[in-house]
Amino acid sequence: MRLIINGLDLNDNTNGWTVQPDLEGFASLPTIRMTTGQNAGRDGGWSTARLYDARSLNIKGYIYANSIAELEQKRRQLMQALDTAEPITLQWVTDGGNVYSTKVRPTQITAPISKALRFQSYQLVLRADDPIWYDTSNPSEIVAELNVFKETGGFLIPFEIPLPIGGGSGDTIVTNTGTTTVWPLITIEGVCHSPEIINVTTNESIKLLIDMEATDSVVIDTTPTMHTVVLNGTGNIYNTIAVGSEFPTLIPGQNRLRFVTDNESDTATAKIRYNSGYMGV
Repeated sequence: MRLIINGLDLNDNTNGWTVQPDLEGFASLPTIRMTTGQNAGRDGGWSTARLYDARSLNIKGYIYANSIAELEQKRRQLMQALDTAEPITLQWVTDGGNVYSTKVRPTQITAPISKALRFQSYQLVLRADDPIWYDTSNPSEIVAELNVFKETGGFLIPFEIPLPIGGGSGDTIVTNTGTTTVWPLITIEGVCHSPEIINVTTNESIKLLIDMEATDSVVIDTTPTMHTVVLNGTGNIYNTIAVGSEFPTLIPGQNRLRFVTDNESDTATAKIRYNSGYMGV
């Protein structure tokens, strides 16, 4: 097993880093949150839909060194990896070879000084606001490319009986192999008019009321804590989202995605980046 936080491997035995085997909050489901009540005047009760709290992760470990100076250097290295205002990437490589990652913030760091001058125990309490473990077994996220949807229905005159009538074509199947819904990163590049990304499976779609040129690029971050729409890396164009739009998700299993614009001659493409997600592993 390996635990890598901000690039530092906390279970690298060959270099004096060891994690205790009892990891808390890793494999289990996060704390379940719901509102409950009793039915008035009749048996039973009621409860709201199930939600999950942020994931709390507890790591206990040891640092070993050949000298006091080396121990102090390693302790500083640990504190430097944790001392950041931005969320930190935590990667968990299981004994079975699966690789998961999440973003965390340290909430408690304990590293008492003891008489063992070449030995340091520590305890970390980390908070993952997004409780999902993302499958990062591949070197990078999964990327699916969508072309502009083309209608292929209709028939030619004269025609023969039976009459064949085709449907549209151009949908792309995107598979979330995990067990929970995830939020993709969508990039639209090239010439298009009022681009719209539709998840036909979930009936979710987002449409932008803009005209894009050949060199334009729009990035849509559907993550609930982000929900941003950025043009060419700097321009906030959230106000171009059409009324009735919603940020599309990818549910577990197959998702049929469609890229639609107001002009079928548009040549833009849309890339969908995502990692399959698990609430418990």
